[in-house]
Amino acid sequence: MRISIPAVIIAFVATAPTGPVLVDQASSLPAASELVYETFCKKEEREKRQIFRAATAAQKVTLTRTQLERWRDANQPAVTKDQLSTIEELLAMITVKLFDASDEGKSLIAKFEATARKAFSGRQMDEMAPDGPCIAKK
Repeated sequence: MRISIPAVIIAFVATAPTGPVLVDQASSLPAASELVYETFCKKEEREKRQIFRAATAAQKVTLTRTQLERWRDANQPAVTKDQLSTIEELLAMITVKLFDASDEGKSLIAKFEATARKAFSGRQMDEMAPDGPCIAKK
């Protein structure tokens, strides 16, 4: 079962991984130039989380925005105008500051979470999460 966008972001913002990252694990992570959505989304959920934790804030922004944009594009006929508006609001919130472990980052996460929960079901949020299913570009 996938976790929601806010839960994923909260988990990934943590300053330390949930367990020790072994040198051989870290060395197997893709180089920054290789961390692209198409490669990332095909990984197993656990590996996605490892890669996401090791990614730079800018890479996290790109992966998170790409998943949300692709979900929007794939589901546009089925979502309401209010939901589309909320997606645009969420996209505007996905900045490097969102992935900062500071008090400001935590405050932004809380706002992001509240905004998302008002408009989307748990299933929809699971699909929009960075560790959600691959969504082809339209």
